[in-house]
Amino acid sequence: MDPKDEPAIQLADSITHVPDSSSIARVIICGSHGGWASAVFALKKRLKGILFNDAGGGKDQAGIAGLLLLEKHGICAATVDAFTARIGIARETEAGIISHVNALSQEAGICPGITARQAAELIRKAPLRQPPETGQKPGEIEEQMTLVHTSPRGIRIVTMDSNSMVTPENRNDIILTGSHGGLVGDAPAVKYPVIAAFYNDAGVGKENAGIARLPWLQNAGIIAATVGAQTARIGIGLETYRHGIISHANALAVQMGISPGMRAKEAAWRILREKEKQPRSP
Repeated sequence: MDPKDEPAIQLADSITHVPDSSSIARVIICGSHGGWASAVFALKKRLKGILFNDAGGGKDQAGIAGLLLLEKHGICAATVDAFTARIGIARETEAGIISHVNALSQEAGICPGITARQAAELIRKAPLRQPPETGQKPGEIEEQMTLVHTSPRGIRIVTMDSNSMVTPENRNDIILTGSHGGLVGDAPAVKYPVIAAFYNDAGVGKENAGIARLPWLQNAGIIAATVGAQTARIGIGLETYRHGIISHANALAVQMGISPGMRAKEAAWRILREKEKQPRSP
């Protein structure tokens, strides 16, 4: 694309959908949560600024934790209130109402109460900042995946900071992600089949968008649940596993004895034990 034809403000339902390379420093209106993992992905792009969903804030205000990280790298960032925009849908973010800003966005004239589109226009007009020298080593800031356990039959419990990290190799896994439980545009709820999947409910938000993956996963035959955003920091898979408390579950999960109030860790192990009991496929 000719640089003059590339739009300075672009929409993306997920930060993972934004191409790494660009002829210009872009402003992204994004459907993703504003947590640490989203900021890590954003740092790999050529960005001038980005607007996220605040995922209800959640435990330790994890839904906006990425704003400070991006500020340290010279990127304007802000979030919209999860109850004004359905998470996972950039068009919703665009019309959403700003809830939190980092210092660079504040300097650009952004304040809570305006829309993300208005904020994006202010960032577009603001001077481009050169990212500072951080002194960080390559790979120091990366999304994490952790293998918790492998059963004798090869069923695994795996945590991952982002749902985007799922691969065909996860087909025998119970995954506990840091991602929000909303659908990302019209993309599948999970890229490849897994045994079970856990997400963060992102404060549930507008029109229950933070748990919209659950019916999709039910129809796909995948056991699924969300943990409450106030119980586990969004964007961190190990938080979902270690501290998450189930807030919502699909019918397949309920059939496994999983219900709100149960620890995600306990639920994951319950699924593993039940799957271990089942006869092997011929």
